[in-house]
Amino acid sequence: MSAVIDVRHLSKAFGGVHAIEDLSFDLGPSTVLAIVGPNGAGKTTLINLLTGNYLPDAGTIDLFGVRVNARPPEQFARLGLSRTFQNLQVCMNMSALDNVLIGAHLKMNDGLLAGILQTAALREREAHWRARARQLLDFVGLGPLADAMAAQLSYGSLKRLEIARSLIGEPRLVLMDEPAAGLNPSEKGEIARLIQSIAERGVSIVLVEHDMKLVMGVSQRLLVLNHGRRLALGATNEVRKDPAVIEAYLGAAA
Repeated sequence: MSAVIDVRHLSKAFGGVHAIEDLSFDLGPSTVLAIVGPNGAGKTTLINLLTGNYLPDAGTIDLFGVRVNARPPEQFARLGLSRTFQNLQVCMNMSALDNVLIGAHLKMNDGLLAGILQTAALREREAHWRARARQLLDFVGLGPLADAMAAQLSYGSLKRLEIARSLIGEPRLVLMDEPAAGLNPSEKGEIARLIQSIAERGVSIVLVEHDMKLVMGVSQRLLVLNHGRRLALGATNEVRKDPAVIEAYLGAAA
């Protein structure tokens, strides 16, 4: 089966500093790939390259068999990619339901005339996506809070709200940037269960996360970055025992 994402010899530098250097990896369907590494390893730069927010200096990115190097971010989304953010990107003055619906804008774009005339087809499509948004809020455990304003939700609930929004466009690949950051152990457990449930539905996940207990519990594959280069890549249970990985995290003495 073809790769969901295939990265070959990817490089990106800023002012002579190589944030990503000659990086290659791929990801299969229904798989959770965790990307880990010390601060400054290049994780955020890689996420921005994989979503089209940065253009690579060299190398290629194939998404579902399509070369996407120079395409704008919305075309990544149209191919089936979505993401969550390290720093919450939530409209606090909107309801939880409406925040999720924002993620369906590519599916609901019927044009200006249809919006003015409020055609039957438009109303039917809007009803479909509102029902779908409620289903996803139920999925992430926020169903009873669908009509609550985002500003009324806890931080942990807002993290799950972002996950619901990332799913409404029916993506085949979701990039999650530190979904458990700032959460307590109980909330991290909820995020872990959500990640596993999403993968079981056939969606691949690229996970950037510092909580190694969560990473080891949900990922099948592990990519370790160090100074922008690939330090290790493979099955999670194997990579975690790699001496080079242990040294990068704990130091040579350990």
